[in-house]
Amino acid sequence: MLFNFHTHNIKEPFGIINIYPTENLPSKGIFSCGLHPWHYSKDYCSELEIIKHRACENKIIAIGETGLDPKSPIKLSEQLTILKKHIEISEFYQLPLIIHCVKYHNELIRIKKQIVPKQSWIIHGYNSKTTTLQQLIDAGFCISINSNLLQNVQKAEEVLKIAGLDKVFIETDDSDEDISINYKFVANYFGYPIDKINNQIINNLKRIGLNVA
Repeated sequence: MLFNFHTHNIKEPFGIINIYPTENLPSKGIFSCGLHPWHYSKDYCSELEIIKHRACENKIIAIGETGLDPKSPIKLSEQLTILKKHIEISEFYQLPLIIHCVKYHNELIRIKKQIVPKQSWIIHGYNSKTTTLQQLIDAGFCISINSNLLQNVQKAEEVLKIAGLDKVFIETDDSDEDISINYKFVANYFGYPIDKINNQIINNLKRIGLNVA
């Protein structure tokens, strides 16, 4: 099976399933839990308490997705406050942080440099500028990619070149696409068989503290 780094499909047999704080935790699977910036509100404390509680459970292996987005219903300063609360949970429970970020990458880099977190930060569904990506890689971020990026072949190849295989994960996000298509693209770019790419992804997971094998 090919590992799916970020999915909203609760039936995913081999991957990190994203759930929101108020969702029931399915009996099978491994999960991330967090507040998406589209769902931020000024009354966020109770949901953060749920995330803290769930972070103790073995099935929760990452915090998020959470992050920054101009489409959030609250202003950036409040988004930053909520993001920092997620960072605190990530650090306390020693769980990687899965990040949704649109446009506000400079702010994200600034926070990382200020906090110097011990846990890994992974930007899922990366589809921003390659110049921005270089800054993120230099700041110690990893990325996860899906078909939204791969639709632009030239850009996708530039992203893979900059990130390198050791900083990349592969996902489907909220799509019902076959993840093998994404793996094939990455395999073709690096000139490796798909199983070697999957093995590298598993090794990348171990590097950020996740043993899923």
